[in-house]
Amino acid sequence: MTNTQLQDARIYAQLERLVGIAALVRDYRLNTRQRSAASQAGPQRSRARGRGMEFAEVRHYQPGDDVRNIDWRVTARTLETYTKLFQEERERPVLVLLDQRAPMFFGSKTRFKSVLAAELAAAIAWCTIQNNDKLGAMVFSSSEQSDARPKRGKHAALHFVQDIMRFNHSLHASLQPDYQQGLPEMLMELVRVARPGSQIFIISDFHDLDARSDRPMSLLARHSELHCVHIYDELERQLPERATLTLQDEDGRFNINTRQAKTQRRYQQDWEGLLGDIAARIQKHRGVFSSVSTSRSLEQVLPELFAVGRLRSRGGEL
Repeated sequence: MTNTQLQDARIYAQLERLVGIAALVRDYRLNTRQRSAASQAGPQRSRARGRGMEFAEVRHYQPGDDVRNIDWRVTARTLETYTKLFQEERERPVLVLLDQRAPMFFGSKTRFKSVLAAELAAAIAWCTIQNNDKLGAMVFSSSEQSDARPKRGKHAALHFVQDIMRFNHSLHASLQPDYQQGLPEMLMELVRVARPGSQIFIISDFHDLDARSDRPMSLLARHSELHCVHIYDELERQLPERATLTLQDEDGRFNINTRQAKTQRRYQQDWEGLLGDIAARIQKHRGVFSSVSTSRSLEQVLPELFAVGRLRSRGGEL
């Protein structure tokens, strides 16, 4: 790897940038569609009712209720005894699965898919730590993976950033990538480490999301919440007009004439079909699906992916 490559933020993630993202997400929090099932105390709300940090509702007094929780104002107004209910606060472990395989090492204009994916993963990590939740993180290439069990604190995020840097800077333009480790296998790894009530974020181009992924995704969806962030480059979505592209793969070079309207239509239909299949497979397992283009900066994406105070909880293209 040359010094030029190391300095080019479009091609490789930058350490200063990944650490500095902590300041960018200071006003954001991760959304929770489901209640936490974890047993340890933390800042997330659970379905459990009892002495807690936040008032939930009032209901008629029942034998066995703590008399200290009687709502005397409502009781006096209705002439019936009412008691206050509170929401316990429970922790929600956050797991991030980051794809840094060869197909992510691609970009036509603004940045490579692998770079935007790395920055989004760092943003989720810093949000998690700032919310005092436990962070678990897995980065994977075609042949290896890192595995960090959920931990709380700044060191957990910094360790994740170090893993991101190591995997990201190991990427190179190989024409013969070794696809020994696919997304379905990594999803099974998530099944192994995810605890009930976890919030799981998968950041990938999902190029190999197929029927083999259904079983692990179904298992994960039973007790956890899935957020799938699809990363794509504009050249994958639409070919440039009036040009002849020369491409190369492991079989050699070939040309694509994008001047032909038929070629443009077929390419666009293939893309829409692929994106639709990915979204449908994720949503079948109650996953939240978002699609993010590398043409947009992290600063542009964050306000839409992360609403102030909570993460966006509905799918869509960003």
